[in-house]
Amino acid sequence: MKSIYLPKEMELLICSYGGVGTTFLIDFLAHYKKCNNRDDQDGFKHLDKPPPTRNPELKTIYIFGKPIDAIYSLFRRGFHNEQSYKLLEQYEKLNPVPIEMSLETYAKEGTDRFHFENHFLNWSERNFQYPVLFVRYEKIWENLDTLLKFAGIPKEKKTSFPQKKERKTQSQEIPDEVHASMQRMYGNFQDQLENSPDCWVFKRQKNASDRIYPLQYATRAKVGMLKVWLKRNILRLMGRKHFNP
Repeated sequence: MKSIYLPKEMELLICSYGGVGTTFLIDFLAHYKKCNNRDDQDGFKHLDKPPPTRNPELKTIYIFGKPIDAIYSLFRRGFHNEQSYKLLEQYEKLNPVPIEMSLETYAKEGTDRFHFENHFLNWSERNFQYPVLFVRYEKIWENLDTLLKFAGIPKEKKTSFPQKKERKTQSQEIPDEVHASMQRMYGNFQDQLENSPDCWVFKRQKNASDRIYPLQYATRAKVGMLKVWLKRNILRLMGRKHFNP
C-alpha cells in the first residue's frame, strides 16, 4: 500500500472478509476494468473499512458468504493466520490466529479471531462513500446480469465467466464437535446473512456539502488507513509480514 487513498484510476474495488471467491471474481473483472490486485499486493482486498478515494466514479463489489464455510476454506488453504491478521489490522489489540493453530484447536478455543460480522457491518451499515453491490458468493451465477450491469461490463461477456465449482471443504467432512463450536461462534451471523437478499446495490444519497463522502467518516477513514499504511511500511523496512501478537 503506497497511499492511504485508493488509486484514482481504480474503477472497481472488489472486497470481502475472505474465503468467498474474491480472487476468481477479480481475475474475471480485471479483463474489463481497473481493479485492485488479485494477490492483495496493494492491500485493499480485505480491508476492514471502506478506504477513502478521490475518484467520485468508483464502484465497489462486496462478496459475502457463509462465514462457517469461509473459516473452513481459510484453514484448509493455510490462510488462517494471514487472513485474521489482515482483518484485525485496524484494531488496537491484535490477536490473530497463530500459524500453527489447527481448525480443531481454534474450535476448541472458541474465540472469534476473524470478526467477519464487524467487517460486513462496516461495509453494509456503518460507512458509506461510494456505490456498493453486495452479492452472496453462492448466488453470483444467478445474479451475473446485475453484477455486470453494475460494473459497466457488456452482458455478452458473461459467456466467459467461470463455471460454478463445488467447495472443496464440505461441512459434512468436518467433525461434529468442530462444527458445533463454529455454530456457537458464527451461527447467529450466518443466520442473519441467510435472511439477507442474495444481491443488492447500496448507493448513498449525497448533498452539496458531501461530494464524495461524509466529512466525519472521511476523517475516521483517513486516520485508520494512515495507521495501516505506517504499520505496513515499518514492517516492510523490518523485512517482516506482521508484528508478533
